[in-house]
Amino acid sequence: MTFSAFWSEQIRKEAKKAAERAWNKALKEATAEEILAGWRRSRDHYSTRERQFIPLPSTWLNQGRWMDEYGDEPSAKEWYDRRHTPRCSQCKVEGVNLIGEQGKCHDCYYGLRVVK
Repeated sequence: MTFSAFWSEQIRKEAKKAAERAWNKALKEATAEEILAGWRRSRDHYSTRERQFIPLPSTWLNQGRWMDEYGDEPSAKEWYDRRHTPRCSQCKVEGVNLIGEQGKCHDCYYGLRVVK
């Protein structure tokens, strides 16, 4: 495996010289196969992200990201929707119309739901 194999698979092909220096430095910590396998694991994770949130290859290498573990993390849109979905401040039910300054659902506002 060579740097050119790593470079050919990059999403952001920017700062090639810096990436090659970082590659040579990373080879002191891991094999080329380990680094490339780590990139392939992370590629799906980054492919759903906006370009500005995808690290440059040199950054990815310098931070030892080939050792990262990637799971089923929500996309940026899912995070946004989760944080901006109306939710009752008392019973935490989601996706409802909220009433009053406390942001309660209809049932909690009128005392129809008892939350323990």
